[in-house]
Amino acid sequence: MYKDLGGSDYIGAMIRLRTTDNYERNRTYINQFFLEDRDADDDGIFDVVDTDEMVVSDGFSDGTTTGIIIERGDQNLVITDATNPAEGVVIAAYGGTEKARVSFCGNSKSSLKSGRVMTATCGSVKVNVINGTVEIEFMADDGRIATVNLTEGNGLLFDPTTFVIAAPENNSESVVIVMDGAEITIEPGGSSNEKRVEIDIKPGSYPNSINLKSKGVVSVAVLTTDNFNAGDVDPNTVDFANASPVRWTIEDVDGDNDLDTLYKFKTQDLILDENSTEANLKGETFEGTSIEGSDTVKIVPGGKAKDKK
Repeated sequence: MYKDLGGSDYIGAMIRLRTTDNYERNRTYINQFFLEDRDADDDGIFDVVDTDEMVVSDGFSDGTTTGIIIERGDQNLVITDATNPAEGVVIAAYGGTEKARVSFCGNSKSSLKSGRVMTATCGSVKVNVINGTVEIEFMADDGRIATVNLTEGNGLLFDPTTFVIAAPENNSESVVIVMDGAEITIEPGGSSNEKRVEIDIKPGSYPNSINLKSKGVVSVAVLTTDNFNAGDVDPNTVDFANASPVRWTIEDVDGDNDLDTLYKFKTQDLILDENSTEANLKGETFEGTSIEGSDTVKIVPGGKAKDKK
């Protein structure tokens, strides 16, 4: 069984593997922290996940997360169970100059240089990079491919059935992914099936004051930008502060010579209150991609809180 070091000590031990060139010295070091004689065949795949622990081989499995070493290069690889079962399998490379390539969870792949450490979990594929930058390739069931250089402190969730990639909320930064040849930026907490868009509440007005007692309408523009066409949004899916638009027009709202979409919402349909400082617009494109945008609001004193009907 593992000698439980806790997450940080475990990762620290893995990273320190690359500080020496002598394999036997490394084995002695790591064995004192984890399992006694845990890699009986010295293939870098610890017995706890080795599919053939008595013969040098390339396959590994913890019962849920499976994979195979495609190419070792000149790296020493360490593949073992994570101390946290939810993190699946730890994959680490050290000591070489060439990249090692590892396939996991079917058709997903990673390329690791020396000192790179990651975890992989199958099901909906989950990866986390613990040290360095790791090149990841995801392949969907229908053959579509996504690639990313995932940096330390970031993770991703990949669904091979829907070809959707999501970023955990605790990611340290946005992640740029190439999907079907196009770059997509995913913010922490977002996904490839969601797109942040620019909106402008009450265009030409600041602050964006709203009197919730008004019987009029509030205008909200979805703006066309270099990487988004406002006309791609299906107006029938648009929701602003839990209200649906009563009408919309196509026009150049911001004077940049492209066409935006200006929506009108009944003020008394908005689910806002006197403490609201921001309002969100959500919807979908005609192709089914979720969109979301936000802008500041200032509720006029005396505005009355409303309960959603």
